Amino acid sequence: DFVWMFFVVYILVCSMCLQNLMVGVCTEHIFNVAQTYDSERAQKRGKSYTEHFEAIRSALTMLDSDGNGYITAAELSAALENPSIMRQLAKAGVIAKNDAQHHDVLAQLFTDADVLGQGRLSLEAAMELLQ
Repeated sequence: DFVWMFFVVYILVCSMCLQNLMVGVCTEHIFNVAQTYDSERAQKRGKSYTEHFEAIRSALTMLDSDGNGYITAAELSAALENPSIMRQLAKAGVIAKNDAQHHDVLAQLFTDADVLGQGRLSLEAAMELLQ
């Protein structure tokens, strides 16, 4: 007479096991999708950082007109009048494209970064300053 009771309990236990299995599969799938999304975002962020770094390095190399590895105040002044260098600095995010005060801002950055008062900055120091 109690056989049907065991059958009901068996059905309840099996249905709970199937529910847990389905929750586990769904959770694993969602976790894998999130992990893939995170790795893709990290890869894009790394790529954009590398592109930004290279744009800054290119702009600073253009500023160093004599190629000695240092940017002098005279080179900076001459570069501020060169539209192609200003476009490169804007592309690198150093200045805004339509910033009328970029001369003053860059001159002040140069003065602040030249702590030894030598009138020049190494490309490495300028890279650290602009990152």
